[in-house]
Amino acid sequence: MASTSPSSADLLAWLAEHPAALEPGLVFYEGALDLGAKLSVPLHGVDPLGRPCVVHAPEVVDTSAMEWMVEVVSRLRAEADRLTRWYTRAKEPRVFLVAPHFRRQDRDRLTLLADAFPLRAFSWEWPAEEGSAPSLLLEMPLSVKDSAKSLGDLPEELRRPGQRILRAADQVRPPLTKVGAPWPLLFIGSQGPCASLYKDGNDLVFASQKEGVPEVLEIVDDESADIAIDRLMREQWQSSR
Repeated sequence: MASTSPSSADLLAWLAEHPAALEPGLVFYEGALDLGAKLSVPLHGVDPLGRPCVVHAPEVVDTSAMEWMVEVVSRLRAEADRLTRWYTRAKEPRVFLVAPHFRRQDRDRLTLLADAFPLRAFSWEWPAEEGSAPSLLLEMPLSVKDSAKSLGDLPEELRRPGQRILRAADQVRPPLTKVGAPWPLLFIGSQGPCASLYKDGNDLVFASQKEGVPEVLEIVDDESADIAIDRLMREQWQSSR
């Protein structure tokens, strides 16, 4: 790895080994995804709900970067039947955009794109010190001010354990930041993302990491909520050591 000025290609290679830096629960596949007509995705994978997740890492967020994302989403939806061996919900692609810098007009344009397909954007920087890791900052979506309301349409037996998990994120020390809208909710600690909470109809799925391997847990009652809360506390305790 270059120690002076890592490139976007270097970042993609690093993310391929550290998917939780974008969202705990993601799994990336080896090799590029060929979508035909000279269009391929170097880094792609799946979330716990079986949805395609593609990563785009342009040096600049310009018109071509936006067009690339639109074309990839369009091609994924058109090719969904062919891609079910990789993704059980191939018609619901998600995009993760990572770039060194975002201007205000970039965020405005991306907000419009996010109305058409699930989109998350991260800025990144990589310290020059040898052996250092890149740091990623979520640019959009922003923090959820009242995340409990996002559980309001769940049945009471699921809303209660979900709300317990959200309260626990506020009560651990230091507290976790919650971002989302749309789902999944992302829990961010002092060392970056540490857990995700997915809502799929009337189902809740909690994802965290253990030794680089995703731990996925369906939230169905208070007992499963206790397990999720324990994982949040464990993550914060480890990051504060």
